[in-house]
Amino acid sequence: MDLSQIRTGLKVRVAKLKSTTGLSIDQELINNRKMGVTGVLQKWVPGHGGDMWYVKHDNGKMAVYAFDELEKLE
Repeated sequence: MDLSQIRTGLKVRVAKLKSTTGLSIDQELINNRKMGVTGVLQKWVPGHGGDMWYVKHDNGKMAVYAFDELEKLE
């Protein structure tokens, strides 16, 4: 997904998972990352240059993903 498409409230699906090495994020948010899940973008993660976003999964769990790990759902 193009960074220009990213906005709070956007419905997304996790299309790929990349390395989490070097992320300064709560371990639970990293552990909740799952391939193929759908959810809604909440806000960008401070300290990561706008590339990382909080996503609330449809099951209610929160996780963090890079914008290029996500695909926009219509």
